[in-house]
Amino acid sequence: MSTKLLTRVHGYIPRATRIAAFGAPLVAFSTSALAQTVSGAIDPATGLSNLAPYFLTLVAAAAVLIAAWKGTHAVAEGRSLGPSIVGLVGGLALAFGGYYVMSKYGVSTAT
Repeated sequence: MSTKLLTRVHGYIPRATRIAAFGAPLVAFSTSALAQTVSGAIDPATGLSNLAPYFLTLVAAAAVLIAAWKGTHAVAEGRSLGPSIVGLVGGLALAFGGYYVMSKYGVSTAT
């Protein structure tokens, strides 16, 4: 081991020091995001009521496709089809149950 100071320093700067050196000017010279106002936005209930049918339909379709894929591979490998069916039922319950719960809370327009 060398006794010279410059050969022992490998240029390592601790992570906390790097974060503080980069983050301190950002915090010091930035304006507060809480002090700004937003106008003309869409409320979350309107956004969810417009987008929920599309998203939840995609979730249901994805659940069916994934269960079919995994079930086919399970049967081809000699395993049980049961876990795939349970996953399909659970996924569909989450998709359509979420839509039902959102309609009961008045977020979406499900019947």
